[in-house]
Amino acid sequence: MESQSAKIPGSKSLESNADLESAESHFHVGIKHSQNGQIKLAIASWQTAIALQPNLVEAHYNLGTALLEQGKTEQAIASFQAALDLDPDYHLARLSLVVSQLPIIYADKTEIESKRHEYQRQLQSLVDYYEQADLEQRQAAAMAVGSSQPFYLAYQGKCDRDLQQTYGGLIQGLMASRYPQWSQPLVMPKLKAQEKIRVGFVSGFFNRHSVWKIILQGWVENLDRSEFELFGYF
Repeated sequence: MESQSAKIPGSKSLESNADLESAESHFHVGIKHSQNGQIKLAIASWQTAIALQPNLVEAHYNLGTALLEQGKTEQAIASFQAALDLDPDYHLARLSLVVSQLPIIYADKTEIESKRHEYQRQLQSLVDYYEQADLEQRQAAAMAVGSSQPFYLAYQGKCDRDLQQTYGGLIQGLMASRYPQWSQPLVMPKLKAQEKIRVGFVSGFFNRHSVWKIILQGWVENLDRSEFELFGYF
């Protein structure tokens, strides 16, 4: 979970400086609890901060990420929406709101289908939103990339190719807006006679991990070495 520092979009609605200082104090205590793995205490601190000062955007966002970590999906969604209501340009919350449509556990197959449909709808809405956004907004949104990812989509047991292509296209577009100099397609070199195709794997899981056991291991062990030359980048 990535905790954010406090930001207040305005001061007109502040009841008092004392309330603000107290709210910010609880907010930062919550970050400390989160860093120490004390999620319940972090949630309590952020809830207190919000009660004292409802305008603390990052308190709503941090509360949402903590609730999501505890599997409290609907409450997390409400927190992310509250952050967006306060600051429509808060891209971390906008991305998290979409990804939080994918809970860890489902009651039955019907819920899988309904959540999957809602994730698809909101993902496409997010794509449409950033397609209409100006360059400055897209560049700012690129900073949120990686903060929240559709990790639990794979656990639904469905074919995710189209959804992942939509998500990947969104991420690629945002990153290209911020780093156009690194977003141009590379010219692929032509293979010489008898030269093997070079394939590189970039991963943080070249070890005893489900990503290795389920995905990487099969590729690494079964790609025909007479046709391919393999490289691994940890």
